[in-house]
Amino acid sequence: VVEMIQNNGIRYFNGMLYNQNNVRMEVFNVQGKKVADTTADLDMNAMPNGVYMVRANNAVLKVVK
Repeated sequence: VVEMIQNNGIRYFNGMLYNQNNVRMEVFNVQGKKVADTTADLDMNAMPNGVYMVRANNAVLKVVK
């Protein structure tokens, strides 16, 4: 299944988080542990499947991988 989620210039598609505006993007797992902090695109394919929260531009995007 290919899923695309987009919010605030952050787009999730096929295991990749695309940071279209190069803003600070913080990624947290379901336990609340920060697993990434970047202003670039992020390949999530190496991360375990699960639910992640992506915080950018004072908004939160929920990603189910």
